[in-house]
Amino acid sequence: MDGFEVVRRIRQSTKFKFIPILLVTGIAEDDAQKALDIKIDGFIQKPIDCDAVIAQVRAILD
Repeated sequence: MDGFEVVRRIRQSTKFKFIPILLVTGIAEDDAQKALDIKIDGFIQKPIDCDAVIAQVRAILD
């Protein structure tokens, strides 16, 4: 199971449906739309930039 499938399953769950999800992944740029289509709240590509993580978390929490 990949991260996309994990997110799909979380979003199908009535218990966890509204948990914010920040996907940290090594996906290619062409998969960015796929990530957004599964209703994640944000994603960061590897290598991880700490400033980008902080910015994404702030955006999700606002």
